[in-house]
Amino acid sequence: RTLSTHKIMKTLDRKSQNVISKDWLSEFPDFKQYKPMLLIRRNGPVLCGFDLRTTSSKEDYEPTFFIHGLMIEAAPVMSMGSVFTSLTDKGARDYVRICSHEKDFRDASLRIKKSISPLQKASLSLYELIEFIKKQESYKYYSSYEFEIIILLLFYYGKVDKAEKELENALSIISRWDNSTWLIRFLGVKGWERKMRNLMNKDTLQENINKEIVKYKLEEFIDYRLIDNK
Repeated sequence: RTLSTHKIMKTLDRKSQNVISKDWLSEFPDFKQYKPMLLIRRNGPVLCGFDLRTTSSKEDYEPTFFIHGLMIEAAPVMSMGSVFTSLTDKGARDYVRICSHEKDFRDASLRIKKSISPLQKASLSLYELIEFIKKQESYKYYSSYEFEIIILLLFYYGKVDKAEKELENALSIISRWDNSTWLIRFLGVKGWERKMRNLMNKDTLQENINKEIVKYKLEEFIDYRLIDNK
C-alpha cells in the first residue's frame, strides 16, 4: 500500500490517487470521493470539499478545503469559489510530499481540521457556515463569490431582512473596487445587483439547485442539510 517514490516519479497514477483519497476519507468520514483526489459532502444548497490538488511538479499536493454553492448555475466543472488552505506551524502553505504521504498526511489533516472546525462535521449549521465564509475575507482579493453564497443562503432559508443587509454591505464594498477588476469592468455595481436580485427568488434558487445536482451527478450523495438554529 505504501506509495513508492519510483512509481510516483513516473506519474501520479489512478491507483496512487485512490490510496491518497481513501487515507483522507479515513480522517474525514462524512465526506465521499467524487473523483480521485476530490472529496465532497453535501449540506443542502452547498457542497463542502477537499481538493487534494497536486502541484505542477506532481511531486506533492496541497490539501485545499472549498465551498461550492449549488444555488448559482456554474460552469460544467465544479468551481472552487470559496477556498481555504491551511498553513504549517511556520506559516508556510501546507504541502504533502507524495513520496512521504503515508508518513505525513495525518499531521496535515490535523492542521486542516483545526483550521476548518466546525465545517469538518456533517451536522453543520447555517450560521457556522456563514461565519466561516466571512472570516476568509476574500472580498479583499476582489471576489464576489462569498458575498453571493452568504446572501443567497440567507434568502433561501427565509432570512430576507438579513439577506438584504448583506446585499447592502456587499454593494458598499464592491462600489469601492478599482475599475480594472473583472466584476466592475464586465458587470458594474448595478449589473451585479441586478444579477443578485434576479437570483433572490426561492423558485429560481431551487431550480438551480436541482439542475446542479443533475449536472454534477450528486443524486447518490447523502444530503446532510444545514441546521437552521436561529
